[in-house]
Amino acid sequence: KEGLWFKNVISQGSYTTPSVASLFTSYYPTVFHYSREVHPEFIEIVIPPSFYTLAERLRENGYYTVGFFSNPLLTKKDGFLQGFEKIKLLNHLVRVRQLAFLPIAYTWQRTVLNFMKISIYPHSCKVLIDWAIKFLKKNQREPFFLTVYINDPHDPYDPPKKYLIKIKYK
Repeated sequence: KEGLWFKNVISQGSYTTPSVASLFTSYYPTVFHYSREVHPEFIEIVIPPSFYTLAERLRENGYYTVGFFSNPLLTKKDGFLQGFEKIKLLNHLVRVRQLAFLPIAYTWQRTVLNFMKISIYPHSCKVLIDWAIKFLKKNQREPFFLTVYINDPHDPYDPPKKYLIKIKYK
């Protein structure tokens, strides 16, 4: 029915966690705690419980808060899911961990997987969009805040074959 479209947006960070942390809290990335505790292979932002998130504010004001996420770095332990009443996670690092490359460092895993043309992030877009459409069809509760975090446009870029054929990429 109604929504907002922001035509001119600027990201506060050059990668996922600082950008999303800023979006969810309205703070610059420099105020957050950086840690290797949750994901040893990354230095990532942790949103402390004392920081008030957008989902928390909306929930307190009567919004039903729902989040569908495919990025394995946006976790409850990192504080990114604070305030969401309903959460669905599609964790793609499971696929990497099923391969026998551990304990190789994450960057080497990516190099090997890229060489072998194995995607760390299989096409989650359809799954998340299906979840969102199903939610929108079933949910008559208003107002609501729905976050759908699609991870597909990340390296390694692995579009469906039908699009590669269109650009004659082999």
